[in-house]
Parts: sequence; structure tokens; C-alpha cells
Amino acid sequence: MKKHSSLLAVLFVLSLFFSQCKKDDDKPAYVGTWELTETDTQGSYKTTLTITESSLTMIMAILLNQTIWYDWMGMKTDLSVNGEDATLTLTEVGAVNYENIEDGINWYSPTDEGFDALAEELGANESDQIITKITVSGNQLTVKMDRNGDGDYEDDEETQVFTKV
Repeated sequence: MKKHSSLLAVLFVLSLFFSQCKKDDDKPAYVGTWELTETDTQGSYKTTLTITESSLTMIMAILLNQTIWYDWMGMKTDLSVNGEDATLTLTEVGAVNYENIEDGINWYSPTDEGFDALAEELGANESDQIITKITVSGNQLTVKMDRNGDGDYEDDEETQVFTKV
């Protein structure tokens, strides 16, 4: 009986331990790395989103010489999500110096010169925020942003669909 009681005590403690552990499945569906690749008459472009529960990093890359992807612009944000509504608060924005594209992105914080112009180009408002809607279906993340303020998401580049990698 003593062995049986000890075994039950150990099993009880283990069950408490495992019930307190958060499973990976408990993460929101938007958490992960997502990519969107587009091609137009000027070239091929890839946008990569790396999303955690509280942050988002976006890197935009361009394909040069049909062989090498170069990062050319990006942003780092704090992320707040409520249902489909996501608020991105910029913490850093960056762009490449086109004369030295191999050097990668130069990052700027809100107090740096050049931050405001890049933030505006990325769609931020006066509060350095970007308001979006996000939904996940299977391995696809849909991001909607009303870039021109007309109340819909039907204009060019207002709705983008990313694939989980």
C-alpha cells in the first residue's frame, strides 16, 4: 500500500506540473513566420513577417540578378491584438542605402532623424501606429489595411495574403 500511495503522490505532482505548462497549441494562430512573394514588371519582392504574441517584425526584400534576395526596408513593432483588430506600434523602422545594398538595413528609432519619413511610407499614423485587421485560415494569414482611409480594403495593396513558412 505504501508503494501504491507513493506512486499516486508522484503521479499527482506530475499531473499538476503538466497541467500548468502552456502548450504550443495555446499560442494565437497568427504567431509564426509568414511570407508573401510578388512579381511585377519591375521585379520580384518578398515580405517576411515574424510575429510573436506581442511583436511583429517585417522585412521587405528585393530579388536582384534573379539570384539574390536583398533586404531593403523593414519595421519592428509592438503588437496588440483584439479579435481581428491589430495595432502595430512602431519601435524601429529601417531602409537600405541603395549605394551599399549589401550592408543591409539601417535601423532608426523614433528619436532618430529619418524615422518619421520611413514610418509614413510604411503607413503609420501620427502616433507611430498602424491599424490592421488580421485573420488566419489554415496556413494563410490575411492582413488588411485601409491605406487611403476610404473605409474599405479593396484598393491596391490593402489586402495581402501571406503563407506560413
